[in-house]
Parts: sequence; structure tokens; C-alpha cells
Amino acid sequence: MIIQWMMYKKAIYQIAAQTGCKLIPEKESLQTALGKYIADEMMLLQNDITPHSSASPDHNTEQNKILHFTLPVSQIAILLRLLVDGGVIKAQNQTDFLKRVAMIIQTNYATVISAESLRNKYYAPERNNLITVKDILFNLIKQMKRLE
Repeated sequence: MIIQWMMYKKAIYQIAAQTGCKLIPEKESLQTALGKYIADEMMLLQNDITPHSSASPDHNTEQNKILHFTLPVSQIAILLRLLVDGGVIKAQNQTDFLKRVAMIIQTNYATVISAESLRNKYYAPERNNLITVKDILFNLIKQMKRLE
């Protein structure tokens, strides 16, 4: 399977850039984007990791491996960072940790989460999201008090 992906990557990189035009000038070219996508797929195959967005023979089992969040990715990233920084989750390699998390989560806003997006929001949280997560944590503390 990895050999097939390698052949796709080779074919993509051999595409001649005839015009040099881009649909959106500030974005990367389609050739670069596809090359990165194929490189990611090859890395997943080499590490024997299956992303949740791929088709699976046992779809119900695959769906059961996905965690559904009502929060946006930016707020999930803050919660993850709190859990890691607080020692609740042990992650020696944050990049690998965030890639694995991105593969198993979905939100009401996105069914496929980019590891890069999660990573960016993990390391650079926005102030408004910090305030929202603080409110969420206060509500969780209230719920915990009701359990006592």
C-alpha cells in the first residue's frame, strides 16, 4: 500500500507547473498540498496509524473510536494543554500526541480535525477562548460539587 502512495507522490511532483497560477495567491499550490497529504498518508501507513476519516470495513467499530465534542477545536486545544501541563495526561512528544488526538476527535463544527490546526491552537490560545474555557471549568466544578 505504501508503494502505491509513493507512486502517487512521485506522479504529483512530476506534474509540470505550466502557468504558476494559483486559485488563491496566498495559499500553497495544489501540487504542494497534495504532496503533503500523500506524505502524511505514507507516514500514517509507516507508523500503522489509521485516521478516522478513512473508510473502514467495520464502520460501526471505527465510529466508536471517535470522540465527539460540542466545543470548537480551539477550546479543546486549551483543555488538552491544561491536562498536559497539569500532569493529568503524560505526553512526552506533544506533536505526536496532538496528531493522535486529531485523528480520534470530531466536533459539531468539523468532522475531520487537522493536527496542524490543533497544534496551532494548543500553543497559541486566543483570549476569548481562554475565558470561555474558564467558564466551562467553573461549570464543571459546580457539577462536581453536586456529586458530593
